[in-house]
Amino acid sequence: VVLERFHSWMTKLVEERCKDVYRIKAVLSVHERDRLYVFQGVCGELKGQEEREWKQHEKRLSELVIIGHNLDECVLREEFQKCLLSCTDTAASLSPISGRGVRREG
Repeated sequence: VVLERFHSWMTKLVEERCKDVYRIKAVLSVHERDRLYVFQGVCGELKGQEEREWKQHEKRLSELVIIGHNLDECVLREEFQKCLLSCTDTAASLSPISGRGVRREG
């Protein structure tokens, strides 16, 4: 996961759909980090932090659970996919702007 993308999406989702999103929980494998990242959201409050290091034998997966109503699962899946590192990402395109969003060069 590209953390800046994920944070931007979560912030936007909660701002736009705060009455529909009850709870968010995620365990993320963040690009270029050796620790798993735990993210939680409740009542519009979002918090994330690095936790323990990934174990050698452990498969690095990112899991996200959003509890709410009137949420389109397909749209949420598509938006989460946009937060994942892709083959076309370059070091220049992953530079954060003020901690939010992603700058794309070219």
